[in-house]
Parts: sequence; structure tokens; C-alpha cells
Amino acid sequence: MSKYCLEAIFPTSPDREIFYFLERETNKLEELAWSDQVLQRTVSIAGISSVNALRNGILQLSQPGDGGWKLYATSTDPHIAKIIANAWGDAFEEVVREGADIERSVLAIQTTLAAGSVTDTVELDRLSHDLTELQQSSLGIHPLLQITRSQKSDIQVIRKSSQGLYIFSGAMITLMITLIMVLLFPPKTESGHEN
Repeated sequence: MSKYCLEAIFPTSPDREIFYFLERETNKLEELAWSDQVLQRTVSIAGISSVNALRNGILQLSQPGDGGWKLYATSTDPHIAKIIANAWGDAFEEVVREGADIERSVLAIQTTLAAGSVTDTVELDRLSHDLTELQQSSLGIHPLLQITRSQKSDIQVIRKSSQGLYIFSGAMITLMITLIMVLLFPPKTESGHEN
């Protein structure tokens, strides 16, 4: 499990605009967490599984709208679940940071071009070319976004279903089987006849 928070980049605007900003950024990051780019990198880092297997039930993302993000992996082997969850967290963090770096570079080039301080046509062409290439690889991430993992080395292993649920289910199944057995095979009572 890995956690992430969208915090320090709130615009200084009315609450309504902050809400839409957070929703938009959260949606971008959620799409990115499930993107081929992140999942392929997860497979490469973990050295196990496949992108299709990750999408089909191995990976789970907590509701990002609730604040901190939690990236889960499920497996019958707790060690493998830890490896996959950690790999997903690493891959997500790397891709988001790379995306924010690209946006910062785009912003720097746009600022330089808008300032009009570059007059050399060769330099203008190079900057325009660099800007085009960066925009093509843009992930649309806010340039000031920073993510940090709150858990990396001490990832917790938890059961997908609580142990109490297993005990309760076992007790209910035993009760139902007992009731069915009593109804189908009622106990024989001895009738006492006197001669």
C-alpha cells in the first residue's frame, strides 16, 4: 500500500474553483495510475505478472477523492502482493514526477518565448521544436505537483477480507447445514408401549 496526497498546489481562489481544480487533478492522476505507461513500468519493476493481470483484479486504488491515495495489490502470497504494490507505487511516482518535469520545461520555454528576449532565429527554432516535442509527451500534470510516499519500506500486509468475516461465515454455514440435517433427518424418538 502506498499513499499520496494532492495538497500544496491549491490555487488561491474561491472554494468552488479549488474544488474543481482538485477534482480535475485527481481525475488526471487516477487515469495516469491505470495507464499503460504506469502499469508497464510496474511490470518491469516487479519482474512479475502482466499488464492485463494487473488490471484484472490484482491492483486496487482507494477512492482518491477521500484524500490520501492508497495503492493495493492482492495475491495469495503476501510477499508478492508487497512487491507488486511497491512496484506500482514506484512506477506511479516516477511517471508523475517525469510528467511534472515536462510541464515545468514547457512553462519555462513558453515564458522565454513570451518574454521576447530570444531574437536569434536558430535559437527560436530550437526552442519551438523543443516545445513541440515536450507538448507531445505532456501528461497534463500541474507543474507544481509534488508527490511523496508515506510508506515505502514498511508496507503493511492486510487480509482482503477480515478474519472475523471468515469466522462468521463458517458459523453461519455450520448452522445452515445443521438446520437442513435436522429438517431432512429428524431425530427418532422412542415411543414407550406397555404390554
